[in-house]
Formats: sequence, structure tokens, C-alpha cells
Amino acid sequence: MERDEQLLAALRGREPTAADTQLDDQGGLVATPGAQLPDTVLRHVLRTQEAVLLDDAGAPSAFPADPDVTKQRIPSLLCLPIVKQGALIGALHLESENIVLREEIDKTSMFEEIVGTSPPLRTVLSHVSKVAPTDSTVLIAGETGTGKELIARAIHTRSPRSARAFVAVNCAAIPSSLIASELFGHEKGAFTGALQRRQGRFELADGGTIFLDEVGELPAETQIMLLRVLQEHEFERVGGSGPVRVNVRVIAATNRNLLAAVADGTFRVDLFYRLNVFPLDVPALRERRSDVPLLVEYFTHR
Repeated sequence: MERDEQLLAALRGREPTAADTQLDDQGGLVATPGAQLPDTVLRHVLRTQEAVLLDDAGAPSAFPADPDVTKQRIPSLLCLPIVKQGALIGALHLESENIVLREEIDKTSMFEEIVGTSPPLRTVLSHVSKVAPTDSTVLIAGETGTGKELIARAIHTRSPRSARAFVAVNCAAIPSSLIASELFGHEKGAFTGALQRRQGRFELADGGTIFLDEVGELPAETQIMLLRVLQEHEFERVGGSGPVRVNVRVIAATNRNLLAAVADGTFRVDLFYRLNVFPLDVPALRERRSDVPLLVEYFTHR
């Protein structure tokens, strides 16, 4: 064991040699200076003098004690003991890697459950990549079932706020008499049944992102309160007498034509323009038919 540790330390400390190699996407060997073979694999080879071949080195069942195996996202791995005149002198480390595939995975890894490669969807995801790092308010339009919340989550995940809360609210599912309390909270005694102070969704999302689904269903008085949050970054709880300041990114979504709602007087024009800073239109599935086989495959193996 002590000799294994010495050899391990020597392999870790020396300059890379031809023994540290990698297969490129054409199947040729290339040198990989600074390559880091996961310790659990190397220790196993040095201890047993047996080769290790992993078809999927990132699989949870393969050397689960070593998080580096999955962190490095190695597709497959081969480690061979090097023996000279019966003595173990080192190890040969090979990895297979499809560089093009890895780049594709890197580009799409933020879109967890968004499945598809059709041009309309790629356009949307390209816009998501552009707006996510900013703090702009986003208005997502699309029919019911097109995945508007998935798009909102993708924006949050790629944003500087990703470590903070993502709070989703379906505005159409909350009675109009309760929506203000749900969004902005209430003070004790503000109405019958308000037995204690309650934080609203905006306070819970402070520092993070709030997603207002079906924002077109908000009643007029709640639209005014939302407009104040967008303009002043503050609001008052129902029954409260002082402002509460918050730092929240707002992403809204609707399946309605909000410009038509503005025209017929059911949605405030100033609120519309505050929400519509960065508009995103999510295509319906009939506009991305080439994604159907991928979706079938995804849900079949989910």
C-alpha cells in the first residue's frame, strides 16, 4: 500500500509524458498535458495491476466514490498497468472523447427538459442564451402546453440569480380576491382569516426570479401593484402601511394576445410595455414537427 501511494504521488507530481494520452474524435492518440485521471481508478490499477475499461465512465455505478469521474464527463476510459520485468512502474491512461458532441452538450446543457433541434426551437434557445445573463424582464408568449415555464426556468438557470429561488405563480389558478395577498403578502388582521403576517411570492423570490404564468389574467388592481414593483422595486403588503423593497427578476408568460387586451381595456398599456422588454414567442409543436420523434424517444425512456 505504501509503495502504491509513493507511485501515485510520483505520477501526480511528474511532468506529463506519452503515457498521458487521449483519443481524439478521429481515433488518433494526442498528448494531454495536465490530464487528471480519477484517483479511484488509478489506485485500483496500481493495487490490483488489472486493467480498467469503462464504457461509460460517467455512469453513477462506475467508481461512485470518486466524483471526478462524473465531473469530468469522460465518455469512456481505459487504464492499463505498466509492468517492466515483473515490477509495476506506472499506468497508461486513455480516454475516448467526441469533441463535437461535447461542444453540442455544452451548448444545450442548460436546457434540462427542453427537447428538440428544429429551427424554430433553436431560435428560441438562442434568444434564451442572450437574455439569460442580463436582468431584463421577459415576456414569453405561446399557446398552452408549449413549455413556457421550461423556458423561464432555463433563463433563470443560466442567469447570475441561479443560486437563488425560482418562484412560479399561475395567476389564472388563484381567485382574483386572493391574488394580491398571494403575490405581495398580507399583515395580520388585513382581512378575515389573516391570523398572522404572511410573506408573498415576491418576498420569497427576493434575489431570485419570479415567473408569472398567465399574467394576462391579473385583475386591474393587482396590475397596478405589479407595475409599481417593476418601476420602483417595492410594494406594500395587503393591509400594510410601509413599503417592502425587493430585488426580483420578473419573467411573465401568457397565452393571450396582450395587445388585444390592451385595446379592449382589460390590460394596462404601461404594464404591457414594462413586461415586454424582451419578448419571446414559443412555437407550438405543429410548427416543429421534426421534434416529434425526439419527444417520443424522450418520454418513452423517461
